[in-house]
Amino acid sequence: MARRALILGVASPLALLTAGFLAVALLAPLPPPADWPPESVDHEVAAVLHVHSAYSHDGRGSIEEIAEAARRAGVRVVLLTDHNTLAPLAEGKEGWHGDVLVLVGAELSTGSGYLLVFDLPADATVRVRGHDLRRLVAEYQDLGGIVLVAHPHHPKLRWRDWEMPGLDGLEVVDVFDQVVTAPPPRQLRAFLAYPANPTMAVLSLLHWPRQTLARWDLMAARRPAVGALGLDAHGGIALTEETGVHFPSHETAFRLGRLRFLLPEPLDPDPGVARRQVYQALRAGRFFNAFDGLAPASGFRFRARVGEEVHEVGARLGLTADLELEVTIPPYPRTVVRLLRDGVVVREERDTPRLRHRVRMPGVFRVEVDLERTLFPLTGSRAFPWIFSNPIYVAP
Repeated sequence: MARRALILGVASPLALLTAGFLAVALLAPLPPPADWPPESVDHEVAAVLHVHSAYSHDGRGSIEEIAEAARRAGVRVVLLTDHNTLAPLAEGKEGWHGDVLVLVGAELSTGSGYLLVFDLPADATVRVRGHDLRRLVAEYQDLGGIVLVAHPHHPKLRWRDWEMPGLDGLEVVDVFDQVVTAPPPRQLRAFLAYPANPTMAVLSLLHWPRQTLARWDLMAARRPAVGALGLDAHGGIALTEETGVHFPSHETAFRLGRLRFLLPEPLDPDPGVARRQVYQALRAGRFFNAFDGLAPASGFRFRARVGEEVHEVGARLGLTADLELEVTIPPYPRTVVRLLRDGVVVREERDTPRLRHRVRMPGVFRVEVDLERTLFPLTGSRAFPWIFSNPIYVAP
């Protein structure tokens, strides 16, 4: 009897652990709803931003390997941001790699924090130590570049000069920062679940970065400010030099979350034209951000209607009597959609795939969407950040 009790005492927890491991391993993005997404005249392009390669001192993977990882993950555009270098651009690595467009930007290490820069020539200064940063950012503006704040509120890497002119926006969500700032119990649970399901383990750490969202609202109230989802994907941390195994891989990172650009026409086969298409959309905020690892967000739309005219996200409009905002989300159950004006919620709806709001006052309007999911057995379900849009600006 004692031996049987000992066997049961060991076997029961082991069986429970095995069952939990298998349950986590089987988790996947929710399947698209029937007849979704609807047909649209827009050309929606999935992209990933803040990606490092072997050109970074702490990155891994060649440009070609990263492009192949993007293809496998269903990503069309990779916005590369190696540390303090545009060498991939100078060496001709930018352009189409099969069906994936790689565009070369950089992540700058500055005395005020970190910046992401895009749409610069190969000879632009990106090693900024010893330079007047404000003057340099002004030069980027003159060159037509795009400047975003990276790691805005990371505990150690945070940005410290919010009054700097020339900032075009910020990483609203940085996945690396999400991992670092998650509560320790969630970090431990994610670490234990990682071998079973890397994507879901990282997604389990997601939370709305309210301090960063508030900063974004302040920036956007003064001037249009782009908000982006950054992966800070480095190709993984090596387990050992012998195994050559890294986590998370680029492919895993690319399955977590994406920018979805809304283009008036398909990406052009000419890489120079395609580059302009993407950067025009990035600069205008004509995209939304989504954690597709939870559920595919294709088909989400945030638009303004003025009579028969339809204006996409990023639009800048004047207040008129017939101005109406329209939000359309994929019809999954257990969703919450919030419409915010100047950072304050003005509408909130549950399990509603469509929301319409007549605009009575000027302001900066944006959308957040939660999706409730159960990622781990025995822990219950909770609402995760799923989609956040760029703003629509309504002037008096």
